[in-house]
Amino acid sequence: MGAPWSKPMASALPKVPSDTIIPVHYWDDTALCRSAILYDLMRFDNVLDVEKLKLSLEKLLNREGWRKLGARVRLNEDGKLEYHIPACSNQGRIPFSFHHEALNLDINDHPQASRLRAPSTSVTPHILCHEVDVVDLMRRPGDPEALEDYLDSDLPLLGIRIITFHDATLITISWPHIVLDGMGRRAFLNAWSLILNGCYDQVPNFYGFQADPLATLGTQPIEAYRYSEGQFGIWQMMIWGLRYVFDKFWYPNPAEEGRAIFVPAAYASNLRKAALSELKLMQLKGEYNNIPFLSEGDVVCAWWTRYIVQAQMPETSNRTVAIYNAFGLRQLLSRDLLPSRHAYIANAFCMVPTFMTARDVLTKPLGCVAAAIRESYMDLGTRGQVEAVMSLNRAAQDKGGSALFGDPWMHMVVCTNWTKADLFNVDFTGALAEGRRDSGRATGKPSFIQAHAFARGFSMINGFMVTGKDADGNIWLYGILRKQCWHVIEQMLESSIPRPHG
Repeated sequence: MGAPWSKPMASALPKVPSDTIIPVHYWDDTALCRSAILYDLMRFDNVLDVEKLKLSLEKLLNREGWRKLGARVRLNEDGKLEYHIPACSNQGRIPFSFHHEALNLDINDHPQASRLRAPSTSVTPHILCHEVDVVDLMRRPGDPEALEDYLDSDLPLLGIRIITFHDATLITISWPHIVLDGMGRRAFLNAWSLILNGCYDQVPNFYGFQADPLATLGTQPIEAYRYSEGQFGIWQMMIWGLRYVFDKFWYPNPAEEGRAIFVPAAYASNLRKAALSELKLMQLKGEYNNIPFLSEGDVVCAWWTRYIVQAQMPETSNRTVAIYNAFGLRQLLSRDLLPSRHAYIANAFCMVPTFMTARDVLTKPLGCVAAAIRESYMDLGTRGQVEAVMSLNRAAQDKGGSALFGDPWMHMVVCTNWTKADLFNVDFTGALAEGRRDSGRATGKPSFIQAHAFARGFSMINGFMVTGKDADGNIWLYGILRKQCWHVIEQMLESSIPRPHG
């Protein structure tokens, strides 16, 4: 669910004459991106050299273009966001916040950190650590929770917190969503690792330092958006907003919980095989003949959506379920707006909806739900449809809102899949400390990733992220649900009750 995001007052902090001032790109300065502050924790089963990590990041953010990530964010008198980039990092205006804690124990002896790992023998999905149990490992008291925390201070955009154990390292990166999305984060981490590993000549150029590469996106649509007639008008937005207010009243904070979900590699593989077999049977009946394949992401999204809906609705419900998937635009726009040889450290995505009834989500074959999701990508992921929906988003954004489609009583599920970002292959081998013990394989790559988001002005309930696939092929999710929903899903998983396949 969502609600209008109230704009803060213009920053009262004085301008620094030597700063370079750059407008925040149009598609970064949105209600959604303004509302979210993200934290991303990576566990390494190795002791990493903290000074090497810090110095390599400083080198990266001192390079041409990349110094933009060392900016401060301000709100001008027109209500638009700006980046104020320090000319240098002296006088305490460092390019990123940094904090290191060295704990004198093994990671498995720490009550919270010991939970940040895959079950050793699990063959079925597990709901693991509760977010509340690990968030203190990700942030310190006083660390940012809202965009105002950056606007009202001289705080850098990036925050780095490192906790070292005798045999492992936790690295948490924090940033406001206006800075970058999932693929932008991968580009940033890749550049950092290249510097760390001494591959200076391989660091890609920073794209979009000052000029906005996506300034024209959505300004010249050549076709109508498929769901344009279902766009929310005033009355629909009022109903949607009232539902948001009612939920806040009926389910007082903290009503939601974020948790990590572990899906074993073999289980995920069998899910996809079953979904593909179901798709073939449907195609023999003349259904979904335009679907050439189902990705693992399609199937995992359909699978977890089914659990979310099952925990909240009966199988007989005809209520609309809207499955909104974040669709990355870099590949689609690589021929002109976003050349693939450069690093675009910003936001480049749109939302692709799939509409089904709760009855269909719960009773039709899993392959059918996955096929509907794949069909939405195929139909709405074209350049023409992206230009069309971004045009509608522009019109809504210029009025201080956002474009929504469907009906105001629909049950929304939001999925973001970070698998293409390949975060489990972030290579920090250049920081491996010599002569130190390891708690796992000495790879210099993450063995566990945990996300956390602070959101103001909208609810993240029923949202989930596919954080990626680890070295063993296991899939990791991070979901946000009401507490009672987690209880229902835990019972289903513990009882090994599979969702119906029709």
